[in-house]
This record gives sequence, structure tokens and C-alpha cells, in this order.
Amino acid sequence: MCIDVFFKELLDPSGNGNINFVKELQIGYLKNLQAADLQRRRERFKDTNEMFLAYEVKQVAGTSTAMLTQPLLLDDELKNDVHNLDTTKKRIVRNDGFNSDNDDYYVRGDLLGFVEITQRPYGLGSVTTLESSSSEEEEIVTIDAYSTSLSGGGIINDRPMRPVLTNLAVIKSARRAGIGSKLVDACEMHVRKDWNMNEIILEVEDYNTKGLEFYQKAGFEVLFSDPASRRYDIDSGLWLKKVRCRREIMRKVYNNRQLNLMESADNLLRIMRETFENL
Repeated sequence: MCIDVFFKELLDPSGNGNINFVKELQIGYLKNLQAADLQRRRERFKDTNEMFLAYEVKQVAGTSTAMLTQPLLLDDELKNDVHNLDTTKKRIVRNDGFNSDNDDYYVRGDLLGFVEITQRPYGLGSVTTLESSSSEEEEIVTIDAYSTSLSGGGIINDRPMRPVLTNLAVIKSARRAGIGSKLVDACEMHVRKDWNMNEIILEVEDYNTKGLEFYQKAGFEVLFSDPASRRYDIDSGLWLKKVRCRREIMRKVYNNRQLNLMESADNLLRIMRETFENL
């Protein structure tokens, strides 16, 4: 899903499947790279990597094929302001008091969104002037855990552990419904409650103007730009090439009071919903 969102949509904006054989091979190669990258991160940061997923919720009859093949959602998973789930009978209890005899169920449907947050070494760095091999000087901006100087000076930053948000993706048909915001909120809550940290770092490539706008609305601020980043160019011909791109390094810092207000608002909405359901 991430590769489709980040690459395939650029090749086929209409979604009609007008992609030639070579591009399909390139997309398949990128998917393999992405899968290996996610697996490697899960293994390397097994205690500090969390992945959040958003699924479609479907209402189906008990005898349908979906009922037999899709996971059944229980009441602690189902948060809906229209229906409650009777877990003793495993069927829908409607708010109007009418209990369906058709044994309707809620099941998990298609994947709609994904995001991951990883606590790993990440140095924000600063502009540092180093002696080059010539009489000139060069400015080096350290970006992440693996940034090194160009003059052989070694790693500049002490690389503190920071939560880094990556791979936020929502399928095209499910956008503008608040899914991306909820996924980011889930990361923020996890960072504060489970990791006891108060910031999130992320990177946005220059072509992703909508992504930059989304994160700015969510409270992230651009710290600086990295003009020496690399990304795969899907328009480079037969062979995939990495080309230089500019990447915006963004950060959001929040305090406990802000998050307590968010929790209070969520609790208020939950109480209001439960009250209306019980009327």
C-alpha cells in the first residue's frame, strides 16, 4: 500500500491501470525493498518500533462469505456511534432497540491506512564548518543517525534517541476522512504514554506538497532542509536510479497539558456517544 501511494499513483494518477510492463516490474522491485526495510526495522528496533493500521469496517450477514473469511470485530474493537455489538449473541444491537434476527456482524475489511513510529538514534545536528582538503571551507548539516562529514571527519552528532514517524499512507479512496490524522494521533499517544517522550521527527520530500501542508496543519514545523537526500526516480527509464532531492526535516514538540486536553476531548466525545446510545 505504501509503495502504491508513494510511487504508483505518480505513474497512474487516474487509477485506470495504465502502467507499462517495465514500470510494473519497477513497482514490484520497490515493494520488495519496502517489505525488507520494514522487516529489518522490526528486527533491529523490536522494542521501539510500532506500526498502526486503519481498516475498513464492514457490516455483513452471518452466512456471507465475508463472515467466514474476515476477522470478527468484538465490542472492544468496535467504536461506532450507530450500533453496539452484543458480544453474548455476536450480533448487532441497534440503537432503536430493534435487535436484528438476521445475525448481522461487523468484520474487518480492507486496509485503508498505515504509519509507523520508531525510536532510534537521530541527530538533528547543526551547521558545522569543517576544513576541507583544499583551501576552501564547506558547510555540513548532519541529518540523521548515519550522517557523516564529507571531509572524513567522522560522525558529527551524538545521535540521541528520538521518535521518527515514517511511511504514513492512506489509500486514495479513503482520504479526507480524518484517517491520516488519527494515525498520527495514535503515534503521539504512544510516544508520550509508552516512551515518555515529547517530540516526533519526520521527513517530507520536496515533491510532496500535500504531505507538507498536512503535517504543518498537524502542528509540525520545518527545522531545516536537506538538499542532499536521495530518492528513487520512477521516470528514469529502464533502470531505477536514485536521484538527488530536497527533504524537509520537521518536528513537533508537545507538552502533557496539550495531550491531556486531547484525551479529555476524546473522553467527552465517548461519554456523549454512550449517553445518546443509551437514550
